[in-house]
Amino acid sequence: MSFSKAAHILFISFLLIALYLGICIHTALNAPASVTQYLFSESGAFEVMSPWLWYLLAVLCLLNVEIKPNTRVFTAIAATLLGLREMDFHKQVFEMSFIKTNFYRSAEIPLMDKLLGFILLLGIIFVFLVLAKKLVQTIRSMKNSLNIASVHDKFHRTLILSGFCLLKIAKISLNSSFFPKPIKR
Repeated sequence: MSFSKAAHILFISFLLIALYLGICIHTALNAPASVTQYLFSESGAFEVMSPWLWYLLAVLCLLNVEIKPNTRVFTAIAATLLGLREMDFHKQVFEMSFIKTNFYRSAEIPLMDKLLGFILLLGIIFVFLVLAKKLVQTIRSMKNSLNIASVHDKFHRTLILSGFCLLKIAKISLNSSFFPKPIKR
């Protein structure tokens, strides 16, 4: 991929993200309260569409032949896991979410469920650690590479994927029981 094509894709990606954020902010600030509540509620449009967009991302990652096969598989798995999380799969497997620490502290949860939840959690952590390692390797290769187009392309893909992952991790963290819930108006 040439530098101009990579720069073009990067520009369009940031433009689409900015457009999406602009629409969300404009809707949240200017739409009637009933519309805003519907769009941003658990059963609203954003919550319903989000898992399907994650699955679409997983398919697109698998179909992108410019990415190494193992990276394609791990990014597709990560996107699928995030889609499953959006569909509250982490709450449907057991009585409560196996991602939160309350699951492991609860005396009501059987030990085998805790063990299975921990194994699932380790698998999820493994996928994201592999992707984090690939991010670090890509950044290190950028320092050593003289091919700016190739480096820019790798950096672009890694940046977008890590941005999605960091946003999801932030959402999970802010929704966890560790943080106090905000006061509703």
